[in-house]
Amino acid sequence: FFNAFSELETINFMYGCGATGKRVMTATSGCGLSLMREGLSYAIGASVPMVLFNVSRFGPGLGGITPSNEDISMVWGVGHGQSKVPVLTPSTSQEAVDAIMSAFDIADTLRMPVLVMVDATLGQMYEPVEIHKSDFKIDKPWAVGVHKHNVITSRRVIQSYKVGDDEQDKQIQFVMERENSMLSVCKKFMPETMKTKFHDSGNYIVAIGTTGRVIQEVAGKMNMGYIVPLLLNPFSFPWKDSVRKLTVVEVGGTQLYDIMRYHFPDAEIKSMVFSHSIPDCDEIMERL
Repeated sequence: FFNAFSELETINFMYGCGATGKRVMTATSGCGLSLMREGLSYAIGASVPMVLFNVSRFGPGLGGITPSNEDISMVWGVGHGQSKVPVLTPSTSQEAVDAIMSAFDIADTLRMPVLVMVDATLGQMYEPVEIHKSDFKIDKPWAVGVHKHNVITSRRVIQSYKVGDDEQDKQIQFVMERENSMLSVCKKFMPETMKTKFHDSGNYIVAIGTTGRVIQEVAGKMNMGYIVPLLLNPFSFPWKDSVRKLTVVEVGGTQLYDIMRYHFPDAEIKSMVFSHSIPDCDEIMERL
């Protein structure tokens, strides 16, 4: 354990320790993660694996300790440029424990940071959990220290090409290929990337975190399907074409709504926002 005096020192401790091949992790909330974003972007560029646990709470600024989903856009694109990383969004304490274990394996395999995000309610919740052992091992010939002759280099190499009309298409293709690679690795270590219930009507409800637990009961009572992502980035829904109507339930803002609009452009999507408290089943049903 290292005691850092600031978020800037924390993320650079992570960068240095991660570069030696050691597994590193820190925990923070949204305002702390804001200060770490430059260091995170450098870690992504240098392909240094690490795990960050973010407890999302009410903001902006220092905010309060009430729960929210308002950090989604910040973890969705955690740094500048092409800096998307896997983002796990557990909804129970057991899922949080499993997500942390998976996050380390995913980070080592992809050689990039991985974020796990919960809301403040789950961050302060007591539930029984089971701790599973992992036998995952991976060689790290790139690590500095005992391998001082090696230099950390990015494993993501983009072939140069002439600027032309198809430049944007090639950029899009590169991003898609990288996200497909991320998804396959994430599924290997975290097979259940989301909890879903199919419905013939095409009417679905979606939420993350503690709210994701509530909407499953709502879906049963309101005769609709549900989507609870445990892996928000990359996101892959198995019955994408079947989603015709989608209600997005979130706490604090409309950032999950924006992400769902990106993934389901042909669906009729409605936003349901609650102000800094996890809604119960009756509150959501009344709004529906």
